[in-house]
Amino acid sequence: MNVKILEYVGILIGLITCLEPSYVHPDEQMQSLEVLVQRICGVSGEVAWEFMSGKCARSFVPLYMFYGPAVYVGRYVFGVGAVGQLGLVRLQNYMLFVFMYRLALQFLLKSKLQRSMAGFLMSTSYVAGSYYAHTFSNSVESIILLMVLSLFEVLVRDSRDARYRHYRTSVGLGFLVALGVFNRITFPAFILLPAVVVFHKFYIRQWGSLALFFGSFVCAAVFFVYVDTKLYGLDQWTIAPLNNLLYNLDESNLADHGLHPRYTHLLVNIPQLLGPALLVFVTQRHALSLPMLSCISGITALSLFKHQEARFLIPLVPLFLMSVDMTNLAKFLSLKLIIKLWLMFNLVMSVVIGVLHQRGVILALDHLKDGPTDVQIWWKTYPPPTWMLMNEHLTVDSTNIVDGEERVDNVDFEILDDHVVDLKGCDVELLNLTLSQFLEKSAKIHLIMPKSVEAMFISLSEKFHYNLTSIFDTYMHLDLDHIDPSNLSTIKPGLHIYEVTKLL
Repeated sequence: MNVKILEYVGILIGLITCLEPSYVHPDEQMQSLEVLVQRICGVSGEVAWEFMSGKCARSFVPLYMFYGPAVYVGRYVFGVGAVGQLGLVRLQNYMLFVFMYRLALQFLLKSKLQRSMAGFLMSTSYVAGSYYAHTFSNSVESIILLMVLSLFEVLVRDSRDARYRHYRTSVGLGFLVALGVFNRITFPAFILLPAVVVFHKFYIRQWGSLALFFGSFVCAAVFFVYVDTKLYGLDQWTIAPLNNLLYNLDESNLADHGLHPRYTHLLVNIPQLLGPALLVFVTQRHALSLPMLSCISGITALSLFKHQEARFLIPLVPLFLMSVDMTNLAKFLSLKLIIKLWLMFNLVMSVVIGVLHQRGVILALDHLKDGPTDVQIWWKTYPPPTWMLMNEHLTVDSTNIVDGEERVDNVDFEILDDHVVDLKGCDVELLNLTLSQFLEKSAKIHLIMPKSVEAMFISLSEKFHYNLTSIFDTYMHLDLDHIDPSNLSTIKPGLHIYEVTKLL
């Protein structure tokens, strides 16, 4: 079994996966391209709550820095469409991560054999093509974390020689840490314990370098605050990370996004990301290296909050894999078996998450962008990234909650053109109310829904005499959010677009 060949095959599969139009989580669109493309290209669409002027809980700086050039080049130099633009940004993310990870290995692992095994594991991990390539703030956080830990390692290695003051390194670190904080407030959690080691071994004897670090951090932070204040168009200073932190410290706010047991990261999310590699990891002893310390502080801090998603931990996946020693397995483990299980796990997850997951949403938008928008009703799908319609006059409405009841009070039923209505996962009665309200106005309606709930809607249409005309369907869509074990039809893959009218 040639590990090097498998590593290059893994990179190629990751490259192919990153160009697939899967849709892993709404935040990969709503907190990045949905906002940025509206500002750069002048199109209309949904604005996530974090970017509303009353919240100001996300910084624009990382978006413009990481995605701005690709959006400008894709739109105004190459003139690509929305799907092409998405592919261009994902390709950039994937290539940047692969480069940064392989570079970080040179700093963080001493042995060539260790670097080779870690490179193999990361290159064949489904997380590379399915998460890092996507436009998550967590993907950017992963890249910045690798850069910071690499520079930390340089300082620790040179700490024994007082001649190495690392002024420029400290300035760079200050900027990167500020960028990491303004990208995600979770960033300090990942560098907390490594920073203690660096301070104890290096900065405690290099006060000039420490002053440069803090000076660089403060200057970068002030600049980021200035940019955000201008882009939000406010008169008072806007400190986005502080606003985000205050929001997340209120558990009632987290409840709106879903609360989980505090062990979810440890017992659910890490196994989901690492698969068989976790079995090797837990059967070994580990030195307290900088990657290992980052894993400890990151998981501990993030587990304090009750809203826990797997993507929050993706910055730690490369660090866990660096800590897995495939040359020193427990006696009951077989190297060949572990590698086979690892490859099978990641191949399956690449198909499920990186190829099929909510893929139909992107395919449907690509189909709908060429015709008149009229009224689009999205039901039981992820929120459509409406920037892909490239519509300058779009209105986007969604459901609201009143006393625990989902309603459509915010939907303007008078708007019959360029109107997207996201019904989220509402019940069939609310769908029926929405359809009937629009049909009373003689609206032309396109209903987009997964095939996993098709039987439910067909029953509704027969009861209320809706006429359905299929205009698009695909089986390349996997809906994992509405599976009912008692009803096998809910496992059905695919997505449908119907034109809905009322029978006379």
